[in-house]
Amino acid sequence: MATLNPDISRQGTLNVGDTVLYVCPFRYVANISSIKVNCPVAYDISVRIERSIPSSVLTLYSFNLDAGDYMIDSNSYPLKTGDSVVITTSASNVAYFMVGTVYPIQQ
Repeated sequence: MATLNPDISRQGTLNVGDTVLYVCPFRYVANISSIKVNCPVAYDISVRIERSIPSSVLTLYSFNLDAGDYMIDSNSYPLKTGDSVVITTSASNVAYFMVGTVYPIQQ
């Protein structure tokens, strides 16, 4: 089995609606350690983890943010194979940056 780069780094802009930021690959576990968002206009944002097994949704938080507000989350979120991090926003051009680590499952 090839090993992935252990560093997860994602950045870009979000559009209105749901965006899947990361899906933990097969035979790996991951830990998301930081999520940051910012937008020049007022917006609503919600972050959730969609669990693969058993299938469930964990809403981490929902906020109404003013124009120019930053949201910085430095909590640690462990993910298992197939789990995903999803952000929903009400505005386009929301800038985001996410970091974490991913490790192969030890057999």
